[in-house]
Parts: sequence; structure tokens; C-alpha cells
Amino acid sequence: MGKKVWLLLLIGVFLTSMLIAGCGGSSSETEPIKVGVPEKITGPYASDALVSMQGIEMAIDEINKAGGVLGRPLKMVTFDIEDMTTEKIVAAAEELIIRQKVDVLLSGYAGMGPDYEVFGQYDVPFFNMDCVTSVTDLVREKPNQYFNCFHLGPTDAGFAVSTLPGVLDFPYGFPNKKIAFIAADFEWEVSYTQLGMAPLAEELGWEVVMKEVVPYGTTDWRAIMSRIRAMNPPPAVIHLESMYPGDSITFLDEFLKNPTDSLIYLGYVVAFPEWQDLVGTKGEGLIGLGAVTPHPHFNPRGAEWAQKFEARYGDTYTFCCAANLYDALYHWKEAAEAVGDPTKYREICTYLQNNVYAGVCGIYDYDDGNSVPASENFPIPVIQIQNGEPVEIFTFNVAVPGTEYKMPPYLAKIRGL
Repeated sequence: MGKKVWLLLLIGVFLTSMLIAGCGGSSSETEPIKVGVPEKITGPYASDALVSMQGIEMAIDEINKAGGVLGRPLKMVTFDIEDMTTEKIVAAAEELIIRQKVDVLLSGYAGMGPDYEVFGQYDVPFFNMDCVTSVTDLVREKPNQYFNCFHLGPTDAGFAVSTLPGVLDFPYGFPNKKIAFIAADFEWEVSYTQLGMAPLAEELGWEVVMKEVVPYGTTDWRAIMSRIRAMNPPPAVIHLESMYPGDSITFLDEFLKNPTDSLIYLGYVVAFPEWQDLVGTKGEGLIGLGAVTPHPHFNPRGAEWAQKFEARYGDTYTFCCAANLYDALYHWKEAAEAVGDPTKYREICTYLQNNVYAGVCGIYDYDDGNSVPASENFPIPVIQIQNGEPVEIFTFNVAVPGTEYKMPPYLAKIRGL
């Protein structure tokens, strides 16, 4: 059975359940307003999801201490979507929307497509950071169906514009203008490298010498590294994009056996707490990107938020989606209070679309795809592991004052530094 047919069947079951169970949200003036959180509580993305949930938790606690929303407290209701399969998303919708009757949904990312297909069948506002153009295209193509899906930042091309020029501006002394792209076989990884980074690299005058897609969980990198080492010269930049931490760890093991004079860029996984723990000293000097972050160096509200987050959870902020989802809940609160009823979903969504919100991460001004374009007012960071910690060194391709790019140890050794 084809993937599309399977998806339609599952959505059909979901819609039938919705008709049977009824679809109204909470309405009592005293009971909690439920905040649905379909997140990857277990599985390969769990450490990233934990940080996202902490951001939501912090917002809920602050809002409740200040009197709640329309005089009612908020309550977080979670559902484990594990590896984000269509079946898990349908089950999340049945539990959170039909049974629990949540009035808003928030997730760092929840499937890059199936989540919109499922949650878009209902009016409950759904905030996410799927980061792929395909989901915002759904909103543009069918705005009356997907009006409730809000993407909390740019998609693949926006991330590329926000990061690649800064990476290629590092004071690294690139030996050539060749770049290799390797992506795990999942939509974010393929979209970011193939649709975002590779075309932009060519526009910037670089030669793309590899565009490889590999299965998730790849452990044997000998064939790919043999091809890279055989290139004359090897590429000055190697970009591996996989949100599965084990992929980049095993890649590094193979690369460091006989490293080439190449800058290694590992994308979003560098922001994962689990990856930072696993990579150990091998991660020193490696670079990647952060999600939408508070940028404490130029945003006073962001600096205050980061301090509160670190004081509460006892760890350095890790450049995941926590602050982004924190902002989303506050923007939703503003909309619900302006409308006067958390169950008037269409009116709330119209408010979100028409009213700019200044959050700790930047300015949320949704475009016609219900997405926030990357800009100086909504920047994406490039981060480097320095002394075992992620450090923001570029923001929207501008160097962060007081920071500097540090040569990775393997490159310093190759160059005799």
C-alpha cells in the first residue's frame, strides 16, 4: 500500500473518531485550559524534545503564577510521538484533540508533513518548527484547511541563507571552494542540504562535489570517506546533516582516522544535549546551527530568559526550540485573551496572522505560509563547540561580539599549528 494511501486511510479513521467523540475544546470557566504537546519523549530525538518541553513548562508556570489565561490555569498534556511516524501523529491527534480536548498544540517538530495533514483537519492552533518548505507550501496551497498551522521560524532555504554565508566567511583559510553534502534520509536533512544549502553554495561560487543521501543509523562510512579522500583536492567543507546523534559520531570516528583538510559542519545535531554528551572531546571545534534562540548578546529579553532557564534547569541553554515554544505560548495567550475565548480557534488564528509579536527570540511576523522568515529581526545562529560547550559565534552571518572562531584540533594538526 502506498504511503499516501496509508496516510489518507489513517486520516479517515481520525476524522470518524472526531465525529463520534465530538470536537469542542474546554469550555468551563474554572477548569484548566489544556496545552497539548505531541513530542518525541522517547527515541533518537528525546534529548532535543526534553529541552522543548522545558520551554513550554516554564511559560506555563509563569502564566499560571500571573493569573492564567482569562482567569483559568494552563495544564500541559503530553503524547509521545517517538519517531514521528504517521501512525504516531494520528494517535496523538486522537488522544490530545478528541479525548483530552486541548485548545492549543505545541511541538518542536512533529513529522514534517504528516503533522500538518493530521492536525490541519482540526481548527486547534498548532505551533511547530518542522523547518521544511513542503509544510508551508501546504498552507499557501490550501489556506482554508491549514490556517491553524503556524511555523515558528524559517524553513530550509531560510536556514541556509542564515548560516552558509557566515560559515564560508570563517577565518579558516579554505584551501579550495569545493563543498560536499551528506544527508540522512529524512525530510529536514534532505531539504536543508539539497534545497537550501547546495543551490546557495553554487550561487556563492562554490562547487558542489557530493550530494549524498544515506539511511538513518548509518555506521559504516568507509565508502563515502574513501570517495572524499580520493578527490583531488578533497572538499574544503563537508556538511553532514543528520538529527540522529549516532550518525555523526560514527562519521567522525571514520573521518578522524585520516582527516582531510576540510571544515566539518554538522548542522542541527550540534545543538542536541545528547550529542554534546556523546561526542566528548571529538566535538571540540566542530560547528553547527542552533534553532530559533534568544540571542542574549543583543537582546536584553533574551539574556533574561536564558538566565532564568539556566537557573531553573541547572544547565546551559542548548540552542534547541525551548525559547521558541515559550514565545509561541505567550503569543497564543495574547490572542486568546484578545478574542476572549480559548475555543474560538479561527478567531485566534486570525489574530496570530494579523498581529506581530515581539518575543525573546525576535519578531514573529507570519507570512502567507504562516511561517516567520529569517531576518536580522529573527536570526538563526551558527554555533561552535568550544571547551565542551556550544557557543554562538555567528548570528545571521554576523560575528557575535566577544567571540571568535577556533581552529578544530584536527585541522590545527594538519596545518602544523
